[in-house]
Amino acid sequence: MLHGHVLKDGTRKIILRITQARQHKYVDIGYSIKEEDWNKEKKEVRRTNRLSNEINMVMDRHLIEAKQTYLINKS
Repeated sequence: MLHGHVLKDGTRKIILRITQARQHKYVDIGYSIKEEDWNKEKKEVRRTNRLSNEINMVMDRHLIEAKQTYLINKS
């Protein structure tokens, strides 16, 4: 998801919202993009952004790490 705050360069930070046991944690993945480069339905960066593949891979990696942590804590 995109952070609500607009940076000086007109971009917004990409953050992951992780919810476990009704507790929310927000993870900044280190990238910011323009709002028009964000696909809300697919929850990914559009191909119009030159770094879309890299950013989407980083988001996937963070999601996998979060799922692994969840499974470890659940056991």
